[in-house]
Amino acid sequence: MTDILLVDDDREYTKDTADLLKHHGYRVHVANDLGTAMCEMQTHSPHSVIADKNIGGHRGVAPFLDYMQTEYPCVIIILSSNEDGAQAVRELYCHGFISKHLPIGKFIERMNAILKSPGQKYN
Repeated sequence: MTDILLVDDDREYTKDTADLLKHHGYRVHVANDLGTAMCEMQTHSPHSVIADKNIGGHRGVAPFLDYMQTEYPCVIIILSSNEDGAQAVRELYCHGFISKHLPIGKFIERMNAILKSPGQKYN
């Protein structure tokens, strides 16, 4: 079973998405802030982190991702609610991005495609 850490400050979105991912066979840990995300990383060492690119205030998720890539190598997927997701992936050296607006079937399909090719990091 693949462990995923879902990081987003939208509690309703994380709950709904976590429930759907669990239904599709994933073990999901949820963090609604970066402090909790750090604790979850240390406790569970998930295979993948799916993080909202805007979490973390004006600096965004970048410092958290920098730390993770050094201390807890895993597949990093950025969540974005608009078309700048691809640019964020290149800037943050992540493995891919998923739009928050995708239907769950497409979300799972996109996530699986990224998880199957983790060596292809965007930079």
